[in-house]
Amino acid sequence: EFGASADMRPISATGEEFRPFTWYYGICPSSPEYLERKADRFAEAVARTRPDGVFLSFLRFPAFWELWLPETTRAEIDEYCFCQRCTGLFEDRTGEQLPAGIVERAKVLTGELRPQWTDFKCGLVAEIAGRLRQAAESVRPGVDVILNSFGIRNADYDNAVHEVLAQRFAELDPVIDHYELMFYFQIQKRDPVSWIPARIAEAREETS
Repeated sequence: EFGASADMRPISATGEEFRPFTWYYGICPSSPEYLERKADRFAEAVARTRPDGVFLSFLRFPAFWELWLPETTRAEIDEYCFCQRCTGLFEDRTGEQLPAGIVERAKVLTGELRPQWTDFKCGLVAEIAGRLRQAAESVRPGVDVILNSFGIRNADYDNAVHEVLAQRFAELDPVIDHYELMFYFQIQKRDPVSWIPARIAEAREETS
């Protein structure tokens, strides 16, 4: 329902709308209206089911990371979202003045303002996590909040976990109780003997 709205469609650095991957439709994460509706539904579900814990799934900037294979390069990975709302919010929060066009804005954000743009994206995802935690705890205080995070490491694909997906444990830790790291052997084609311990060790260094 939200993905059908033009206002919710993420925009790439080349100004193109997000292209669905079979079942996966990415949604721009910066809409306050969308977040509040999501929070209301979240609270309703928690009130109805009274769970011990809740999962925050697909909480990231849009990307179908499950198909990032070992041979995939960063240049092959599209980054989102460079829509007017996201980039305008970045301007408001940082005081930076961006060029007018989407492509021109994206070049600046992924170039000279890359650190600030990454900080903004990671901060926004953490804010969303915090709002959803607040919604869950408003009807069930003390409920555990679990985040679906990634099996890929920060160094993979030139730090795409932070820069593209915008999940950074430092910002997320205050509102997340547990993390589930997703390892998909059959599609990501990595050696589990070395892959799993390396990612878990990295995650433990960055979280509480």
